[in-house]
Amino acid sequence: MPLLNGKKIPLSAPIPYDPKRRRKEVFYLKLTNELFPCYEAYISRYNLYYQPLWECEVTGKKKLTYAQALESEKVEKDRAEYLFCKALRKHILLKIQFKTIRLDELVREIYHCDYIPDEIIQLTINGFRQNARILEIIPSPESTESKQYKIKLLHHLENDDGIRKITEGQIRRNKKIFNRNNIQRFITECARKEKDTPWIIHDALAIKYGIENNVPHDLQDDVFLSLKARKRKLKAAEKDAEKRIKREHNQIQKQQLKLEKERLREERKRQAGIKYPMEDLDLPIYRKDPNQNWSLIDMCPKTYVNDNITIPYPNGGRSARPTAHQDSPIPPELYDLFLSTWSFLTIFSEPLKLATYSLDDFERALFHNAQQPKATVLVEYNASLLNVIINERKVDTASELANGDVMEDYLEEEMKLDEEKKHHRVWRDKEQLKISQKWDTKELKANYDRRGWENTLIGCLNDVATPDLIPDLDQSFNQIETVDKRITRAKAAKNIPDYW
Repeated sequence: MPLLNGKKIPLSAPIPYDPKRRRKEVFYLKLTNELFPCYEAYISRYNLYYQPLWECEVTGKKKLTYAQALESEKVEKDRAEYLFCKALRKHILLKIQFKTIRLDELVREIYHCDYIPDEIIQLTINGFRQNARILEIIPSPESTESKQYKIKLLHHLENDDGIRKITEGQIRRNKKIFNRNNIQRFITECARKEKDTPWIIHDALAIKYGIENNVPHDLQDDVFLSLKARKRKLKAAEKDAEKRIKREHNQIQKQQLKLEKERLREERKRQAGIKYPMEDLDLPIYRKDPNQNWSLIDMCPKTYVNDNITIPYPNGGRSARPTAHQDSPIPPELYDLFLSTWSFLTIFSEPLKLATYSLDDFERALFHNAQQPKATVLVEYNASLLNVIINERKVDTASELANGDVMEDYLEEEMKLDEEKKHHRVWRDKEQLKISQKWDTKELKANYDRRGWENTLIGCLNDVATPDLIPDLDQSFNQIETVDKRITRAKAAKNIPDYW
């Protein structure tokens, strides 16, 4: 039973049964199966049990809760050490200490050892088996006679002191407890032995039973050599383990490098088969094909050809776009582009330094056709995107499109065209280039209502875009030019403020 301050604390007395008050409320403590008539007594005992104030009665461990002390006692009582009485435990440990014989020989020697004082033994009196304690060993006058023992019965009558004098043949040890199996368990639990070294009991047990644990001088050399050999073996085992771990690590790294090289090789082959620029419909559409063990393949109609089955996941696993609840002025074939454009500008509004606008505001801005008020949403969107291109050109971006390399390549190839076709082209004519001089020298400021953004847009289209990239480029210039002229006429007529 767990101890509190070295004393056993009895459990609460059971509540007497009262037939007149069968429904009386009680409080049950599951840990100890106690019942309490009131909550105050219950919570007081509950807090006491769950404080680290208890001590294990068997091992002497302190600072435990009641439950931990109970578990410690249960575990320790299952050990072979506590199967024997205390006197016999110490006698067996003395027999074990510093012996150099094998385990089976040591078990045989302890099994046939003599009886000792304070040992609990069994004897038969009047046909009944009783337990007794040896008080004294009476020496026999002649060595041929059997030994005599003075014992005391553990259970005796009040008018009888229970002391008897018996011979060695009348007593015996309990075979269910004192047997070779339990002795061997006790030895292995309480002592250790290395190769070519004596048996040495554990330090805690040596202190507990007052047994000398210092190795005798005649055995110290053997112990020293054994410990030295053991350290050598441990070092060799550690080196072997390190070499094995290093070898496995190197093999894993080699395998990973091999897989990475194969992946890069396959990626280069895949990229080599794609030549840009290309049409959007010719771009590879990579999907996981359930018909080919979910492998990643290009599922373009031109690449993925199988007459027996249809292409799985034609929309990349996405469900079909739901139908609109009301009519929209946006054409159905442009609705996906409309949504993706608004989503991009909304998600990246912070790096673009944009104010967020609703989808309805964006839709109304696309169909804005009045001079006043102006389409603020479209002006902000265009000006912010133009500022991104301007900043890219200032830092000499590697993008061939933003730095104008694509436009210059197009002009070099166009040198072969006849002059008549060039003459009727609006893109990069003298008037357009004059309007947009130095368009990429400074950003469009928000505090001036993005003034001059139309000229910046004209310059961007002249130096970045090409008719191949924007098929209706000339038509776009005509629309921007018409707006610019309208603004000039409005300023001349002083119909709008000069800062517009």
